[in-house]
Order: sequence, then C-alpha cells, then structure tokens
Amino acid sequence: MFGWFTKKKEQKNEETIHNSMNTIRDTIETLEKKERLLEKNCEAEQAKAREFIQEKNRTAAAACLKKKKQYEQQIERLQQQKTNLEAQISQIEQSTLDVEVLKAQQIGAKALKSAHGGLTVEDIEKKVDEFSDTMATANDISRALSQNVSGGEMFDEDELEAELEGLQDQLDADDLGKIQQLTVTKTTITNTADGTKTQVTTKKARKMTEEEEELARMEAELLA
Repeated sequence: MFGWFTKKKEQKNEETIHNSMNTIRDTIETLEKKERLLEKNCEAEQAKAREFIQEKNRTAAAACLKKKKQYEQQIERLQQQKTNLEAQISQIEQSTLDVEVLKAQQIGAKALKSAHGGLTVEDIEKKVDEFSDTMATANDISRALSQNVSGGEMFDEDELEAELEGLQDQLDADDLGKIQQLTVTKTTITNTADGTKTQVTTKKARKMTEEEEELARMEAELLA
C-alpha cells in the first residue's frame, strides 16, 4: 500500500516537472518571436533614418536612430531572459538526472547492505543530506540566473553622431556617382588656305540635366 502511494507521488512529480519545462519552452518561443519583431523594427528605423538624411533632416534621422537603439536594448534584454530560461531547463534536467542517480545509488546501497550488512542508517542519512545540499545549491543557482537583468536605457551621443555622419558620407558618395560629364560633339566646316573645305569636330562637356540625373539614378538602382 505504501509503495502504491509512493509511486503515485513520483508520477505526479514527473508530470509537474514535465509541465514546467513545457511552460518554459513556450516562453522561450514567445521571446524569440518578440526578438524577431524587434529586429524588423530596427531595420525599419534604419531605413527611415537614411530617408531623412537624404531630405537633410538630421533631427528626424537622429530620432529614428534613437528608436533603433531602444529596440536593440530590448533585444539584448530578451536574449538575456532567454538565456536565463534555457539555463533553468538545463538545471531541471540535471536535477532530474541527479534524482535518478540517487535512486540508483539507494538501490545499490540496499543491495550492498543485504549482501554484506556493512551499511548503516548514518551512512544513508549522510547521502540524503548531501543530496539535499546539492538541490539547495541548484535552487540558489536557478534563482540567481532568474534575476532581473534589465537596466536603464543609455545612448552614446558620440556613437549616434558618428552613425549620422556615416549615413551622410554614404549619401554624398552616391550623389557624386550620379554627377557625370556628357560629351557633346559639334562638327563645323571651314575653308582652308587652298580653297578646299574641311570638317572640324569639337567636343565640350556639359552637366547632366535633372531628367538625365533621374535616368542615371534609376539605372543605378536597377544595377544595385
């Protein structure tokens, strides 16, 4: 009768552990989805910052980059939380294995006691105490890994300014590539000293019109 209750208790403990691990894994999956969403938000703010730089609106571009930094900090916190949860799963698995090992050791101890009669109650209690200490240490580690690691949002203004300058330099380089020199050929007919006529070809450079610049921009985008 006592063995039946013990078995039922063990089954309940196993179900509790299994359900707990499933809950943790579901939470990790939720964190990963949130992380992917934040990464998309970072890319969107980066693109908007580039557009504002093109429009010479550095204030709006800086605001976009600050939002991007906020998203990046949220991603870092999510990654740390995910790491904490993954560590908990590993600890639960290890603790479960420790319990199985202890059960095996207890079975072995009983077999040795039956065979040799050398084991005492004090020896068994010592092993139980050692296991209790191990479980307490595991719980302390789990609590430490589960601590809130979130902090205040901080921005490096120099880093932000450097990123703005980088976007400006990149756009300036793109604009220089669009300013090309077109050559116009002009042919004239002149009289030589002996009365014959000859053709003289001259070339001059002119700057691209707005329409030609637009065509060049479209061509560059197609080749990109």
